[in-house]
Amino acid sequence: MEYKRVKKSSGDTKSRILEISEGLFANKGFDNTGIDEIAKKVGIAKSVIYYHFKNKDEILQTMYQNFITELLDLKIQKTHEYLEDREKALDKAVKDSLKLLEKRKKILKIILMESIKKTEDVPLFTAWDANLRVAGKLYEEITRKKLKNMPELSIEVFFMGFLPVIGFIVFMDKWCEHYDMDKKEAEKIFMYIISRYYESYAKRIE
Repeated sequence: MEYKRVKKSSGDTKSRILEISEGLFANKGFDNTGIDEIAKKVGIAKSVIYYHFKNKDEILQTMYQNFITELLDLKIQKTHEYLEDREKALDKAVKDSLKLLEKRKKILKIILMESIKKTEDVPLFTAWDANLRVAGKLYEEITRKKLKNMPELSIEVFFMGFLPVIGFIVFMDKWCEHYDMDKKEAEKIFMYIISRYYESYAKRIE
């Protein structure tokens, strides 16, 4: 699908570049997508992209930062809701988190693909590190003490909670198609499983 050239504000153009790039990176891969192709899809000259971004790497890093900020804002909000009503808030937090991640499936796919490469930059770890910093800060604010056994807790939650959620969102459609399973039923089962895990985890660190 080609996009017509239209007059847009600077902010709209930058957002459009990010949106189109995200779709291309998710479908073709970062390395297989060129600036020329992005410009053509957006409907702008290549020079306009370089006005907003130094290069393709900066486009990707901006995507990461926007996503991480969005994710952590939700985490902070849901943590405060959990403290107000622990019985109801956990399931809602999981449901709202899955909804956000489903909406941002393309960037999750990019993060997974880029993290598998043999490079020092592992965006999955960057997102996780940001999550740990916010989680630690929230815990200290709430309990007035530091989390103990951080290496153990970090390994546990990354591999038992964080990574499975990302994997479910990225592979859910293919899973349901392969196993002829209803998507809503799969979401219901997964939400129950992951909610119980986080419920158990929350009780252990209190």
